[in-house]
Amino acid sequence: MNVVIVGVGAFIIACLLVIAYMCLCLAVSTKDREKIEKELFNKRFGKGDSE
Repeated sequence: MNVVIVGVGAFIIACLLVIAYMCLCLAVSTKDREKIEKELFNKRFGKGDSE
């Protein structure tokens, strides 16, 4: 019976770690995307002003 409890606990912890990792990846990719969008936006404005 203890083995089942330990197994379920380990499974829940593993799921929580995976979810936390996915959230971290999404947060990082969102920051990178915003940075890239700002750079492209600035480049477009820069080209628009020079033309």
